[in-house]
Amino acid sequence: MKKDADCIVTIDSQDTHSAVPSWSGYDFQGQVAIYTSLCFLNSLDLTTADIYQYFLEIEHLEDFSIKQNASYLSIHQVKSYQTTYHFSSYKEAVLELMGKCAKYDGIVRGNLHTTCLIEEPTREALFNLLKDYNPTTKIEKLNGYKKLLFEHQKFDEVFDKLTYNKGIDLPYDLVVNIDEIGDKIKEQLAIFYSRNSHLFDQESLTLISSSENINYIYHNLQAELDDWIIRNHKGVLEEPMIAFNVFFEILITKNIFQFSNKTAAGLLKDSLKKCFAEYCEDHDITLETNPECANWENSWKYIRQLNDDEFILLCKKISPNIVIKSDTITLLEYRELLNSRGVKDALIHLTLEIGKLSLELTDVKNVFVLNKLGSHHLISTISDSKAPRAVGNVSKRIIKNLKHNNQLSHLLFDIHKIITTDLEGTFEGEIFDVQATYQKEQGKSIEVKNSVTVPKNWSLLV
Repeated sequence: MKKDADCIVTIDSQDTHSAVPSWSGYDFQGQVAIYTSLCFLNSLDLTTADIYQYFLEIEHLEDFSIKQNASYLSIHQVKSYQTTYHFSSYKEAVLELMGKCAKYDGIVRGNLHTTCLIEEPTREALFNLLKDYNPTTKIEKLNGYKKLLFEHQKFDEVFDKLTYNKGIDLPYDLVVNIDEIGDKIKEQLAIFYSRNSHLFDQESLTLISSSENINYIYHNLQAELDDWIIRNHKGVLEEPMIAFNVFFEILITKNIFQFSNKTAAGLLKDSLKKCFAEYCEDHDITLETNPECANWENSWKYIRQLNDDEFILLCKKISPNIVIKSDTITLLEYRELLNSRGVKDALIHLTLEIGKLSLELTDVKNVFVLNKLGSHHLISTISDSKAPRAVGNVSKRIIKNLKHNNQLSHLLFDIHKIITTDLEGTFEGEIFDVQATYQKEQGKSIEVKNSVTVPKNWSLLV
């Protein structure tokens, strides 16, 4: 570790996360980072503070950090164990936080975020627990931290920098349940707009006062930050940081108050995440104990980086029975687009069970598609009850969608079977043939009036 005249700290590469961050505002770790940043932003006096000097650093030195220029005000590690209160379960995280505080003495505080209150050992008990700990992973790095704490006798020096449970004089809570983090963010949004009401016109203030619009702002903020990360740091080998003025500028931009495709995409991504969490809870499974969960996580990592229009198109693909004529989705259509039963009983269940049959995730067309002996099966969210005319009515809605949406037709062109929760049967209809249309137009832009359609048969199956 070195500091130059400008106090820029050089971070040892073994202390950092991957160069390409997997951060997402829709995951618990990302939501904790957003919540903490909003709390910090609300603690500043924006009439005098220079917010351009504050930064949120993500997945570099720690899960996230808050910096003032080049200096680390705090480093943060997030653990989402929901029922684990034994301190021994957190000893590796604590060793990392204290070790980094010892190695980079400019760090003011090391914070551990948990979903429940955990045991608080005495200073002596913690000393012995960490000293006796023999790491089985990241051995060189963790043993290096132990050497700093015990051989170089820095334990006492950094003990008071470690904060967990109910931290003193912090503008944010370190213990927040997974089910409560969204509400915590919305509380901070309401505080921000209350304290900065002078920045807005009367129309905006009316929107801000609505709890429904605070909900839209919450989802738009998640989406805007995700877009910002993807746009600025995808594949770029640099420290991934968001200046606090970016938060500020997003929050005062008028379009953040409105329901749009961005809002809908944010709400739909949040719905998928919640459905997966509920599915895991209902089936008593975790990412750590069930290897099959990796099938879902691989799909989630891909789809959460889709832009708004791509993600909504994916939702239309897996819910082809929901008729949406316009490119702009309405609030009512959003509420119909992903039903929790179809998502849990078909989409999540089959992705976990037979995800190894999934096509390679190269584009939206391949997501949630299984290849079984050369036959492409789409896992859908269709969960209509098994009634005498159900297959016929669902089929009509699918065909109606295909007539209005050539992009959807293209995504379903190679699909032979559509997996549902209850329905079985066959149907046929006309589908847009993108290759034939391109040949006809000789490379010109596709227009609906010139598009070529061909007959196609599908099967619905359970």
